Amino acid sequence: MSGHRSNQKGVLAEQFFTYHAVKNGFLVSTPIGHASDYDFILDAGDGLFRVQVKSNFCGRRTTAGGDKPMGGYRVTVRKGGNSKREKYSDNAFDYFAIYISEYSVFYLIPKRLVEVGTITLYPKKTECRFHHFKNNWDLKHA
Repeated sequence: MSGHRSNQKGVLAEQFFTYHAVKNGFLVSTPIGHASDYDFILDAGDGLFRVQVKSNFCGRRTTAGGDKPMGGYRVTVRKGGNSKREKYSDNAFDYFAIYISEYSVFYLIPKRLVEVGTITLYPKKTECRFHHFKNNWDLKHA
C-alpha cells in the first residue's frame, strides 16, 4: 500500500467505510461535489449522522523516544489531512470515522471529543482514551 498516493488511500478508506456501514445496517449517502466538510451521511433509521473519514495506511507507529515502539497510530484530523491546515468548525459533522489499515479497524469518534489537529490511536491497548470507539457502530446523537 505504500506506493499509493494519499488521495487514493483516502478513497480506499472511504470505500471500506461504506462497506462496513452498510454491513452494520446503515443506509449510506454521499454529498455531491466537495462543498461539505463531511464525506458521508449515515441513516440509522432513527436519525442521520454526518461522518468525516480519515485513515492511517502507512503503519508508522509513535515511539517513546529512541526505537521503543508505543503501538500508536497518528492520524491528522484537519481539513485535507495536513496538520498545518485549518481545523474543522465545531458543527461541521457529527463523527470522525478513522481507519487503521494495519488492524482493519474503524474508530467512530464523536467530533466533539476531538479538540486537537492530530490524534494517536492504539488498537491493541484497552486502557486508551478512544478504545471504546473501536468498531463501535452504535452511533448516538452527539
